[in-house]
Amino acid sequence: MYLHLEAKMSEILDHIKNFLPVYRVLNREENLNFFRDVLGLKVHLEEGAMVWLGGNQSKENCFLLEESPEVRTVRGNKKHSKTILTADEGEIEQLLARHSGQVENIFTDGERYGFEAISPEHDHFLLLPKEMHLMLPISSDDIKFEIDADFKGLSGVKIKSLDLNVSETGLIDFISDLLNVESSQHAVNLPFVRLNEKMVEGSDLQATADETLDLEFLVFIVDQSADLIGFSNEIDAYNGIYLDKAGKTLSLDAPNNMEIWFVKN
Repeated sequence: MYLHLEAKMSEILDHIKNFLPVYRVLNREENLNFFRDVLGLKVHLEEGAMVWLGGNQSKENCFLLEESPEVRTVRGNKKHSKTILTADEGEIEQLLARHSGQVENIFTDGERYGFEAISPEHDHFLLLPKEMHLMLPISSDDIKFEIDADFKGLSGVKIKSLDLNVSETGLIDFISDLLNVESSQHAVNLPFVRLNEKMVEGSDLQATADETLDLEFLVFIVDQSADLIGFSNEIDAYNGIYLDKAGKTLSLDAPNNMEIWFVKN
């Protein structure tokens, strides 16, 4: 049983303005080609081994990649099961018009289209229109979209949900206690993303963040008014708490050797 936070602890949730999963990758350019071409994303920033990705018109980042050539591939199931992204339906059609041969599955609800693609690190990403709920599989031979020469990529993109494989349940309960929100049936609905966990077998599901090419950690971006120093004092019963001297980055250990970060931006 994890520490249950008092009502005032829910205030940290009010300061969260973005959610960023961080994925380790082996080859930066190979993976960037996938994220730019197949998923239509734009590189917002490259700094050292880190790459921030998002929409072509939005300044908001969607997730981070960390190039890690010294880290080995995962044996068996990865911690990262699936990330579902949402974007404009017309822009998704433009991606399919250009790269349908590079996607794994195509779906329709009769009006809109979405697809599943697998990255060079064997990570599964679904890109769906915001209002698409029914997903009927179809063949690429069944679609034909006219190419718009002015299309540059997705103007904006959001993470709708993140599915996690775990060897022991408890990660979702940990996050729900940390943020003082309710969880149900191994899932937690946050204002900005839904997180799900599924218990599976895998020798690397308990690997540390620096061992394997997998989901590295989860980052919650908070606004400048968030009191991370006060928050760190209130959660001091948790393990592995680190707070930098400036009080702008707070990290802590979570079940299944995951890490949770809060970063001011």
